[in-house]
Amino acid sequence: MKELLNSLRLEEIFGYMEYGKLLAFVFLGAIVVTYICHRFFRGQRWIKYIPGLALLLFGLYSLTQIDISSNSFLEDNSLVGFVTGIAGGLATLLFGLILGVFNKPKKVKKKKENKKNIEE
Repeated sequence: MKELLNSLRLEEIFGYMEYGKLLAFVFLGAIVVTYICHRFFRGQRWIKYIPGLALLLFGLYSLTQIDISSNSFLEDNSLVGFVTGIAGGLATLLFGLILGVFNKPKKVKKKKENKKNIEE
């Protein structure tokens, strides 16, 4: 069994999973912040989009900080910040949109009167 686990190179995979864990925590944290903003500020429907926009701005700022001229730009933390910010921002904006659709104010329909009842 130990040989099988060694052949799978799990240590190498766990090294890559570190960024996956970071991305999942950022997603969950941003979604929780979006939901809390939605609950506290029900009157302003645009508030729930602010965490997503903030993450998108962080991702774009991290993109400008990447130094492509060096050979080790893939190891730069700005690239991780870019991917995390953009992906987290898009997921949070999508969650805000879903909240808006589910909590859409319902319009009260007026009853239509029959023409026959009006004529009588």
